Formats: sequence, C-alpha cells, structure tokens
Amino acid sequence: MKEVLEVARRYQKEGIHIDQIVIDFFHWTLQGDWKFDRKYWPDPKAMIDELHSMGIKVIVSVWPSVDRKSENFWPMLDRGLLIKTERGALQTYDFQGDCVEIDVFNPETRKYVWEVCKKNYYDFGIDAFWLDNSEPDFGVYDFDHYRYIEGPALSCSNIYPQLYSRVFYDKKKKDHYMNHMFHGYDMDRTMLRIGAMNMMTHGIDNPFIEYRDSLSDQNQDKEQYSLVLANPPFKGSLDAESVSGDLLKVCKTKKTELLFLTLFLRILKIGGRCACIEPVGVLFGSTKSHESIRKEIVENQRLEAVISMPSGVFKPYAGVSTAILIFTKTEHGGTDHVWFYDMKADGFSLDDKRTPVAENDIPDIIERFKNREKEVDRKRTEQSFMVPKKDIVENEYDLSINKYKEVEYIPVEYPPTSEIMANIRELENEIGKEMDELEKLLKM
Repeated sequence: MKEVLEVARRYQKEGIHIDQIVIDFFHWTLQGDWKFDRKYWPDPKAMIDELHSMGIKVIVSVWPSVDRKSENFWPMLDRGLLIKTERGALQTYDFQGDCVEIDVFNPETRKYVWEVCKKNYYDFGIDAFWLDNSEPDFGVYDFDHYRYIEGPALSCSNIYPQLYSRVFYDKKKKDHYMNHMFHGYDMDRTMLRIGAMNMMTHGIDNPFIEYRDSLSDQNQDKEQYSLVLANPPFKGSLDAESVSGDLLKVCKTKKTELLFLTLFLRILKIGGRCACIEPVGVLFGSTKSHESIRKEIVENQRLEAVISMPSGVFKPYAGVSTAILIFTKTEHGGTDHVWFYDMKADGFSLDDKRTPVAENDIPDIIERFKNREKEVDRKRTEQSFMVPKKDIVENEYDLSINKYKEVEYIPVEYPPTSEIMANIRELENEIGKEMDELEKLLKM
C-alpha cells in the first residue's frame, strides 16, 4: 500500500497523469480469501480514496482458485461450489498452495464469490476487476478428470472464462444500476419527490436525486456522467452572480437554455452522449452567446441529430416550439453530417386536450435515427435528411431545419384571362336573372 501511494504521488508531482493502477496477484492473504492482506494493506479504503482524488482508477487481480487453508474453502466445499474430481485427491491447482477452482457454472457460486468480493473490494471503491487465471489454470490438464455442475470439463470448459466474468459483471452492473447510475437535481421539492418515486416504482432502489441549483457553484460535477437526458427550462434569465463561473467562461449569458447546454458539456465524460430538448430559438438565435454554444457543439464535439418538434407537444403547459439536440462529447470534433428530422405528430393532438390520434412520427424517427447511414441520399424536400458540416458552418452554425429544408413547388396552370373573364360575365348574367326572379316574387 505504501509503495503504491508513493509511486502515484511521485507521478503526480512530476505532472504525469496515471489513468489506472492494477494491484496484481498475492495482495491477498490466501488464494480464495479475496481480500487485502492487512499486514501490507492496512487501510485499503483510504488508499483508494487518495488515488481517486488524483484521478486514478484502481483495479485488483482476482483468481478463481481457493486454497484449502482459506477461510472460504470449507464453506464452499460443503455447499458444492467448487470443481469436483472424478478420481483421487480433490486438487485442481497447485501454484503457491493446495487449491481447487470455483465452479462458476453454479449460480450459487457466482453469488457467493461476488458477495465476498463486494465486501472486501467493491465497497472500498475498487473500480474494476482483472479476472486473471480464468482458463481455468489446472495443475494437470486432464479434462476428463474435472467435473462442473454442468458436466465434465471436457464438454464445457471453454465457457468457463465467460461465466467467471459474470460473477462480477452481472452483480456489479446491478449494484451500479440500483445505487449509482441515476442522478437528478432540482430546486422544486415536489419535483424531487415525484422524481424519486418515479425511479422507485420502476425498480430503482436508491436513485441519487438531490436538491441542488445545477447552474450555481453549488454544482461541482465535471466529466462525471456518460449520458445526459434533459428537458431544461425553455426560457429564463439569472443574475450573473448566481451562475457558476465555469459556465460563464464558455458562454457569457444569463439565458438558462444556453447555460444548461454549457453545463451538459461540462458534466459529460469524454465519449458521453446528450439528448436534450431546447426551444427553437437556441437553434437560430443571432446573439454571440447563441452562436458560440452552437459552434462549440459543431466544431469541438460531434453533433449527430436535430429533431424539430411541433409547438403543441408540451401543451397545455407550454406552447413553444422545441427541438431535440443529440450530440457526443469528444473535445476534438467529429461532426461530419448532421441528421435533421421535421416531426409533425407524436401520437396526440396538438391542442390543450392532447387526445390520442393515429398520426405518430416517433416510431419512424427511432428507426431512421438507428439507420442514419441510409439517410445520406435523401432529398431535402423529404421529412428527414442529412446536412454536411460545411453547409452548417457557412450558415453561421444555424441549426433550424427550415434553413436547409427545400420546398418543392408544384406548378399550377390557370386558364387564359379571356376565359376567366367570360366565366365571370356568365356568372353575372345568372345572378341578374336570379335577381329578376326574386323581385317578381317580392311584388306578389
């Protein structure tokens, strides 16, 4: 532990960034204990916390072998969680101990090992597991001698590494999904309660939903999230004093719809994606702030799609026209072509009642977005089409679909003027006759 921290501190002092450190084999007491040897690793959590503060991820090596002297050997043997042998001694591995590998074909084995590793590694903050020695490495490669719950090793051993990875992937994924994946902030306590209840009714036990002013210095999140889904306020202005200085450096404005876009760029990890709903004014606004945030997304990130929505989709609460922006944070550009879609219907009427209707473009949007490579040759007279980055730059980063959509005018042929005049005369004569008839009737 001391050596790991000394190395990390020295690299930091020299200005050399380390992405991750791997703590390799025999950091444990015995194979199968799956825990740090406290003689050499007295405070794993403190070590991991310090490494995280330097921006370093921590990985540990985990082997599937269990030493007879391990505290987990006999409990696992009694429950049938270890590989069995067809004849002779129960030993499958003999490197640095008399060991038997775990039977990962047994779901109870995977559960048992994860619970031990979660307690001794994951709960301390370990970021990932290096699943070494997972062929598994037998002492003698006598495959007809070893037996899993699934059958003899000769018939199914090739799948062992995949099932071993599920010990950690499935459980870690579930823990992340339940406790760490979802974050939300709001300044309305009623919305916080509704958001938390919505998560819980969908099976998310412990969502991180917190009272916080997202645009203020109170929010220190930076490069933390892989996905942002947002519907920020459509309009509003804030005092400059209440806005985080980091945001104002990128986009000097008081308009919340622009500040939130800037925030999304800050809190996304490299490679993270965002889908946010913005008022259409953001797409074509002519102020310096409007153009600078659009330029940032087009030039320095990868803008993928602009989906324009009709003005009634948020009725009866708001009648403003909006659009969905979809982009990926890269910090080195990547915008090539941008996909535009002119959504006309979402399955509901566009009045205040919002009653269900048959017209619905959403299934078509989803299908076409997933297959954008097929959209390249579509004409701009159609409902969706691609626009090259060059055209967007030439139009001062205007992202409104009407800037690029072409209207196809169908020529209408009218009869000659003389024929029109003759028709008018004929109508006048008919009107005169009808008026004469009416006068006769009134005199009677």
